Amino acid sequence: MSNVTTVPIEIVDKATGHVSIMHFVTEERDGTTGKVRWQRAAPDDAIEAELVKSGQALDSVTWRRIDPTDIPVTRDFRNCWRSNGAKIAVDMPLARDEHMANIRRARDAMLAKKDGEWVKEFSRGNQAMVDAIEAERQKLRDVPQTIDAGVRDATTPEALKAMWPADLD
Repeated sequence: MSNVTTVPIEIVDKATGHVSIMHFVTEERDGTTGKVRWQRAAPDDAIEAELVKSGQALDSVTWRRIDPTDIPVTRDFRNCWRSNGAKIAVDMPLARDEHMANIRRARDAMLAKKDGEWVKEFSRGNQAMVDAIEAERQKLRDVPQTIDAGVRDATTPEALKAMWPADLD
């Protein structure tokens, strides 16, 4: 087991604004003895070489060294991180759209399962179950509309995450 020391680097795609975090390793220590195995400096050219190795085109991204405390603690809505050059934060309009898309995906998977149950009961002629399943399907179809207003009002990622419909658990 080893321990490493890193310099966190924020990488911003110029075209999309998408933020990535790269940890440039500057030191590795033996996990048992704590003895330094190797060290390297973190000059700009070394960081840029690592960016190129990772597939980043230097003309399409910007980068800067950041403090580890600048990195959001939670990875919820990670695809919605944006940088203003000083801080990484969740772009709430993007996060709201992503959250609604996740709700719809979960709902669609449950609807597909209910569709199979409905067909099975319909083929058996079990009208009571067909009606019950149809009511469940309608409730699932209505989920996005019933939660949309609350999602649109969410002002923090935590508030948004808390707005997961119980019907989709």
